[in-house]
Amino acid sequence: MDRVSKYFSEVREQFNHITWADKDSLIRLTGVVLFVALIASIVFGGVDLLFTKLVEEIALR
Repeated sequence: MDRVSKYFSEVREQFNHITWADKDSLIRLTGVVLFVALIASIVFGGVDLLFTKLVEEIALR
């Protein structure tokens, strides 16, 4: 039980060392993540469509 309490004590101590992002950085970085996710979904969707059409062409021959 002593090890468990020591663990949580150390966890609480480490939380005091965290530097949280400010509101402006958080909003800006959220926008970056959403933009990258949008671009990635467009690219992967295009590749999926391309492979789907390719497989359909091969299968219908």
